[in-house]
Amino acid sequence: MKVHLHINPEEAMSGYTNICLGYNHWKEEVDVRVSDAEAKELIANNILEYVKLSDVLNTLEYLISKIRHGGRLIISGTDIDSVAQDYCQHKLTIEELNILIHGDQRDISNVKLVTLSMNDLISFLTKSGFNILRKTYHEYIYIIEAQRQ
Repeated sequence: MKVHLHINPEEAMSGYTNICLGYNHWKEEVDVRVSDAEAKELIANNILEYVKLSDVLNTLEYLISKIRHGGRLIISGTDIDSVAQDYCQHKLTIEELNILIHGDQRDISNVKLVTLSMNDLISFLTKSGFNILRKTYHEYIYIIEAQRQ
């Protein structure tokens, strides 16, 4: 099973079990549709940014529990390290910084609650039994592709 977790219904992908996380009880929806260790691929684009800071580690562990051994996790988000570095070097305005960190806030689905570091996520995934297959970075967005051992 290939699973795609997303915030916006318009982000649904063909060939995946698409689960929109735009409401409070999304884990219940995932549990109904994805058994533990069932997913051979799980894509989680920008979803950690919309989880309370106090829930980030639990959410990561929860997502990991859905991936089978040998399965892949593809996760992306805004990299706080590169955003902070460019702001300190005056490459970003205060408005650009705030949009990258907090979202554009046009509506509730565009308000970010947390911004993480790509390097911290890689460290967490490695400690959790993942091999990092690929890590890329473009315009403040990281993409990590990792395989569960």
